[in-house]
Amino acid sequence: MPPWPGALHVTGVVVMSSAGYDVRLVPSPQQRDPDVLVLELEITERPGSWPREVTPITVRYDGRPEAGTYEKVVVRLPSGQEIPLPFDETF
Repeated sequence: MPPWPGALHVTGVVVMSSAGYDVRLVPSPQQRDPDVLVLELEITERPGSWPREVTPITVRYDGRPEAGTYEKVVVRLPSGQEIPLPFDETF
C-alpha cells in the first residue's frame, strides 16, 4: 500500500459545438458512497460569438482523496447522466 496521502488525476476530452465554452470537472457536493468519487462536468458558455466548429476541449481534475482509495470514478453530465470511468492505479 502506498504511503498516504495519494493523488488522483482524471483527464479527458469533451467535444463541443464550438470553442466558445469552458469546461471543468468538480467534485459533486452529493457524494453518496465513500468508495465512489462523483465529478460533475460544468460547462460555461463564453461571451461573444464563436464559429460553429466541432472543438475538442481538454478537461482535468487533480485532487487528493480524503481517506483511503476510490473503487470507482463517475462523471455526471449536466443532463444528469452518469458515466463510470475506467481507471488505472499506479504507485
